[in-house]
Amino acid sequence: MKNKFFCVHAHFYQPPRQNPWTLTVSKETLAKPYRDFNRKITDECYGPLSMPSIKSSFCDYLLSVYSHISFNFGPTLFSWIEDHYPQLAASIIQADSISAKIYGEGAAMAQAYNHRILPHCSAKDKMLQIKWGMEYFESKFKRKAKAVWLPETAVDNETLEALIACQVEFSVLSTSQADKSLIDSEENIYLEPFNYVSKNQNGKKLTLFFYNQDLSLKITQEMPNTEKYYLRILSAFKADNNPALLSIASDGENYGHHLKDGDKALSHLIKKILSDKKIVLTNYASWLKNFKAEKEIKIKENTSWSCPHGLGRWEKECGCRIDKSMKSQEWRTDLKFFTDELGEKAEKLYYATVNNLLKDPDEALFSYWQCIDKRKPDFTLNFVHSRAIKPLTPDETRKTLTALEMMKSAQLMRTSCAWFFDDISSIEPLNAIREALYLCECASKLGEDFFSVFEKIRKVKSNYPSIKIENLIEEIKAENKQPHISLCSFISGIELKYQLPFETHCNYKFKILNEKREESISFFHVSCARISTLEKREFFISVKKIEENLIFSIKESLLSDFQKNLSLKPTEFDFTCDISLLKDEDRELATIFLSKNPKNEVKKKFIISAASAYGDFDKSIEAFRIISKSENAKSIFESIPFAEDYLRHFLNLAASKPERQESKEILDFISSSAFFKTMWKYSLAMEIKYGDKKNSFKKQ
Repeated sequence: MKNKFFCVHAHFYQPPRQNPWTLTVSKETLAKPYRDFNRKITDECYGPLSMPSIKSSFCDYLLSVYSHISFNFGPTLFSWIEDHYPQLAASIIQADSISAKIYGEGAAMAQAYNHRILPHCSAKDKMLQIKWGMEYFESKFKRKAKAVWLPETAVDNETLEALIACQVEFSVLSTSQADKSLIDSEENIYLEPFNYVSKNQNGKKLTLFFYNQDLSLKITQEMPNTEKYYLRILSAFKADNNPALLSIASDGENYGHHLKDGDKALSHLIKKILSDKKIVLTNYASWLKNFKAEKEIKIKENTSWSCPHGLGRWEKECGCRIDKSMKSQEWRTDLKFFTDELGEKAEKLYYATVNNLLKDPDEALFSYWQCIDKRKPDFTLNFVHSRAIKPLTPDETRKTLTALEMMKSAQLMRTSCAWFFDDISSIEPLNAIREALYLCECASKLGEDFFSVFEKIRKVKSNYPSIKIENLIEEIKAENKQPHISLCSFISGIELKYQLPFETHCNYKFKILNEKREESISFFHVSCARISTLEKREFFISVKKIEENLIFSIKESLLSDFQKNLSLKPTEFDFTCDISLLKDEDRELATIFLSKNPKNEVKKKFIISAASAYGDFDKSIEAFRIISKSENAKSIFESIPFAEDYLRHFLNLAASKPERQESKEILDFISSSAFFKTMWKYSLAMEIKYGDKKNSFKKQ
């Protein structure tokens, strides 16, 4: 079939899982054996898709799936990948470059920043989400963003007008979102793009592709049967010679996470299309470069790809639920009113705070994604000072950054996932509540009390009778007494003499300025710098060991008071806790090093040995064998805090010297563990990827 083209679009996205205070991701029990879903899905989906698996006529080496599909990565996910798996991030960016060589245009597109439902946004927030997403994309992929993926493909005319105002060339919607009033009702709208014509911007146009909804919904059921699904694709084309583009679109997580071995199924489908040559693989931008949309179309406003009730899933009890036993989703309405009110209050406070400090408060806000992305104090300081009306005092600098942080949380707390699932006690709504609490904390530092707004959701009912939302709110408040809890974690490592050989990406940096140790108690004076707001504080902290526990007592104080603080009474401290309040791995590490249980000795020896050996092959092997030669080796290793990070280190180690027998030991151990899916990291570390052969493309 001549002029018949096919495109697969994969929408890769995870919500912002980072704790807003520490910027670290909390452990998620349901992700076991992984510590959180970001890591689990990376090993099941994002990583395997980067593996070279497809032979192409364009070059002499294998290419990854990413090179042959259209895709977008949400910025909140891609930033996390950059932090934890920089080689993977680089290979994804490289795949876009390779696809441009193959198809004439890059495969990647931008996404509205943190996956808000754009029709629910104010006009200003629509522009903010789109511009943050586009500029983030351009900073990573080093090219102009021609397209923007709309979260949940949620759309209204104002959203399309905002895309046009941002000079977006095209976007993608579902066939169910097309209003056919301007075209033949029998026309197959999934075989060609159409133009949305602006009513407000002198008739400027935005091209809209409509993916085939029926084919897309069958991905998880039928794609594993390559032949059957391929025949279904062929049958969707018309038997004529007119140029046609058929596309499917879905969550990219289908390819390996939701659908077991979905990455392989997609790879097999691409190989089949390339070898059979009945249709031509392409991406949207490439097709649009060669063929233009000719006809005008309207859209059905306030619709999406994942709710048949329009936008009901993100504002009310519309009937959409995953678990039918979860009878009520009335909480969605309450959560929306709550977050919208907080957002409005935050916006007013932002301008009241910075109008006399910044030259252009809107420009600063629309550029603040850069500080979120960089997380470097020098960059953040220059960002604020270069936009200031006058030289700012340290207090004015912190106030400005606190206002910007508040506005960041005003966006993140309204991420679509907070409403998508069945109960308000789920991970995603609780993450929104964390962001709301953080927003209120920022507001309080700016002299306003927004905490009273929480009364709107304290009495909201969960589907679980035993869960009280007001109790969950108080638990979140308690567990995020910051920087005190992070300070206790830092001191725990000092006192128990353990350290980690890798970065944990915490928002706080601590430095010991003075210390004194006695037989059963230690005293420290510590400076604390907060990266996001440049806030600096100093604390006096005592730590006392009692049996298998540590008791921390903290008082904010000046270094000059260190000697006087040595005689503080217990009631004179601001904050006291034990290791039970430490977060996740920090609590586990403290428990291991305080334990008198012989079973923890192997873990202690490994952690100490791995830290001291980091970077040295032979010493690292010695550390590895402390675990691998022990009884119940795999279960012990899987229970070690930050097990996946140690695995990544050992895989990189094996890749550095693949000829060594010890490297084979590492690979055999990991491939037979619960983390066997992590083996893709070894391939990346070995540089078995297309990007190292940039110039080996054949002329077509």
